[in-house]
Amino acid sequence: MAVRIRGYALLAVSVAAVAACRDASMTDPAAALLARNAAYDRALVEGDSVSLDSLYHPDFTYLGPGGELRTRSAQLNALTSGRVDIVEGQSDSVVVRVYDSAAIVIGQFRGRARAGTDAFSFHERYSTTWLRLNGSWMLVLEHGTIMREP
Repeated sequence: MAVRIRGYALLAVSVAAVAACRDASMTDPAAALLARNAAYDRALVEGDSVSLDSLYHPDFTYLGPGGELRTRSAQLNALTSGRVDIVEGQSDSVVVRVYDSAAIVIGQFRGRARAGTDAFSFHERYSTTWLRLNGSWMLVLEHGTIMREP
């Protein structure tokens, strides 16, 4: 009997935690977006295809340096194929602008990466567009520009 009660209590706590996350997305969308943006940073560094897949909207598009245009599947492949490995990286100077169920996040991402035997540091300024669908923020568009260091 104690095991059954404990199981129900655990289920109730889990349901409450999921509801709290959804409520946070609705009541404090900027905080929810900052959390999603940080999750995106982690997924990029870890090359986590499952997390990236869950963050990208089906219509996701990436506009990269030099005008490169990638579809969702091309971006997932680029980030998880191993051709380029982001060793470390993190966003800073992040600004969130929420417009009902759409939002723009602007920031900078600084990191280190490897491509084959070459290692390099990079500094990217980015803007992303997010849509809130079914209580969750999905990344639909990203534009990144590599910054030249002085």
